[in-house]
This record gives sequence, C-alpha cells and structure tokens, in this order.
Amino acid sequence: MKRATIVISAAVMAAGFTSCGKSEAKPQELEKNFTCDAVIVQDETEYCAELERIDGAGWHAVFTAPETIEGLEVSLLNDKCTVSFGELTYTSDRGDLPQYGMLELVTCAADSCILGKAQKTRPQGEKFVRTGTVRDCAYSAEISGKRLESIEISDDITVLFSNYSDK
Repeated sequence: MKRATIVISAAVMAAGFTSCGKSEAKPQELEKNFTCDAVIVQDETEYCAELERIDGAGWHAVFTAPETIEGLEVSLLNDKCTVSFGELTYTSDRGDLPQYGMLELVTCAADSCILGKAQKTRPQGEKFVRTGTVRDCAYSAEISGKRLESIEISDDITVLFSNYSDK
C-alpha cells in the first residue's frame, strides 16, 4: 500500500512539474506561394517591385520604381538568373551573381524565414521576429500571421512587404 501511495504521489508531482512550464508561442507556417509589393530601401534609394515567390523554384521581380529601372524584370529561378529590360535579356548561373546583391540578399533572407531556417524566433506582441544570417549578413524579419511584413539586413537594406495575393 505504501509503495502504491509513493508511486501515485510521484506521478502527480511529475505531472505538476511538467505543466508549470510556460509554452512558447510559435508563428504559423508562412505562405510559400504568393505575389506582393515590396519597397526596398538601400543606401537612401527606394526601389519598388512586385515580387512573386514560386515555391520550389524561386522568385520573380518586376521593378516599378525608381523611373530609371521601371520595367526591369529579374527572375531567380532554380540555379538561373534572368534579367530582362525592354528587348534586352541576359541569363546566367545564379552563382555568378554578386553574393551581396540587394535582391539576392532579400530573397535569401525571405526564403530562410519562409522555410523555417531562421536561427531564432521570438514573439513581439501579436507578431513574431525571426533572426538569422544570409551571406554573412545578419537579418531580422517581422512576421504577422502567415506573412512577412518586413526584413532588415545588416542595417543596410530595409524591405516592407504589402498587398499580398495568394496564388
């Protein structure tokens, strides 16, 4: 009888200790296929683009501002990069691109968040912040619901995402 009482008491205490821990909130799984508007600021220059993420393949960007690059299209699909402007088109291996290029850093940081490869995730009010590194550059991304709201990369690049549409 004593043995049964000790076993029951131990089980109750163990259950009590495990339930006292604070469970950590986690963000929902982020959307993998979408189109959105992005405002990217680098070196005090503001770029606007429509970004499309194609899960499993990559990204397609069409720049709408500044006027000097309006209509520039960049596709980062699989291992290829295609840049089109007017009637000109250039395709190369994605590995040939500068690894610290603005669009390369933005899409790599976004992919890291979307695919759950960020190093840390912490709640911040109703939102979450994911941090990590891409190409040796630290980034911080703010997430709301299933979507990225913003990314800051090494205090050099800031991106705001808006006007999402699902694919």
